[in-house]
Amino acid sequence: FVMAYLFGIALLATPGIVDWGQGWIWTKLALVLLLTVFHGLLERWRRDFAAGRNAHRARFYRIVNELPTLAMIAIVILVVVKPF
Repeated sequence: FVMAYLFGIALLATPGIVDWGQGWIWTKLALVLLLTVFHGLLERWRRDFAAGRNAHRARFYRIVNELPTLAMIAIVILVVVKPF
């Protein structure tokens, strides 16, 4: 996790690699930030689950399980296609 962020920051800091005027990079970074926040939420839910304070049904976890996959698919499409 930490290494992925460090390599990503190094890549973004390298001059000429990213055109900051295009919207796709900002959308990608927003999705990465959302995935990071989501990771924190998952950790909180795991702690609640371990402590016996689970407030969600199994259906909730099945649906939530798909969100990172959808975000990663969107990130890959943004990087490859660069639609805007």
